[in-house]
Amino acid sequence: MPRRVTQHYRGQGAKYFRKTKPAQVIYMENNLIRATASQREYQIKQLSRQQKLQLINTDENQISQYCNILEKTLNQLNAP
Repeated sequence: MPRRVTQHYRGQGAKYFRKTKPAQVIYMENNLIRATASQREYQIKQLSRQQKLQLINTDENQISQYCNILEKTLNQLNAP
């Protein structure tokens, strides 16, 4: 995950993030290979706002385990 965030901030990831920097990561799942992750991302995009909010608050959300790693990565990117 830190690698992907780094790619997005450097403009090397998805085309969308080349012009718009990601604000924050609020949901994350572990142990997905690239193809499965893309399918899961599509599934999540199809959810209603209410369903997405419920998903963020479930035990499936692994974001708390990575907050420190992400913070360090972002600090390194913003360092002079």
